[in-house]
Amino acid sequence: MSVETRLASARRVPAWVLVALAVQIAVPLAVTVGDPIPSRFGFHMYTDLNPVEFDLYDASGAELEPDRVAVARLRPEIDWTGPLPEYLCDRFPEAAEVRVRDGEGERSLTCRP
Repeated sequence: MSVETRLASARRVPAWVLVALAVQIAVPLAVTVGDPIPSRFGFHMYTDLNPVEFDLYDASGAELEPDRVAVARLRPEIDWTGPLPEYLCDRFPEAAEVRVRDGEGERSLTCRP
């Protein structure tokens, strides 16, 4: 086998690699063009989702300033109004009330003493 033949076969990319690459480009592009923003599997999947916000209040009604690092980087596509208030009540024992808001709704919870 000559050197040129070996180089030519080494440069040839397997068909499955080309197909996989085409799918990875085509699917997000098709979803981006065809669906409203944001769209699942699109390039802008999380761009229009509202961030999760929460407030903590003590027994006197004053707003607490918790360590927000404890719950940082919450995924915006998940409905956090269900599990997050209980977690915050447990995580911050000085809180008497918790309010959690996301793009879909709001939930308040009175923490047990």
